This record gives sequence, structure tokens and C-alpha cells, in this order.
Amino acid sequence: MKENDMKFFAASISPTLPTIDLHNFGSVSDALEKLGKGLSDFVQKEQYCRVVHGIGEGVLAVAVHESLNKNSLVAEWREEENGGSCIVIF
Repeated sequence: MKENDMKFFAASISPTLPTIDLHNFGSVSDALEKLGKGLSDFVQKEQYCRVVHGIGEGVLAVAVHESLNKNSLVAEWREEENGGSCIVIF
């Protein structure tokens, strides 16, 4: 098993997984601002976190995924099975 695979597994079963919840923001830009700040806060002290974007029409999910792909703090991310969140590895 690769190192990141082990990190994703550990994150998925962690009872204390740090979470950035974005699905209740009024606008995509506000949610992305919160995402950037949350990632910056967590990267100093965590190996991974969960980002909750919700399912809805998928607009926020697409924007979050694009932002994660561009963010230099993010080593890798994977969408969770429910489709409403993803796990981010730093």
C-alpha cells in the first residue's frame, strides 16, 4: 500500500478528522475563501482534513475540486463515497 493510500485510509476512519464545512455558504466565492483559510490553518498541524461541500447541483463541488487541484498546500485529495465531501492530504 502506498503512503498516501495509508493516509487516506487513516483519515477516513479517524474519529477526530479536522473538517472544513462549506456547504452552507451563500456564495461559491465565500466558500472558497473559507477553504483557503481552513487549509492554511490545518497544514501547520495536521496531515489531512475533510472538506464538506455537499452534493446539491454540484457547482460548489466542482469549484472546490478545481481549487484543491491548484492549491500548492494540497499533496492529493480524493472524493469520498458519498460524493458530498473529500479528504485532503497535505
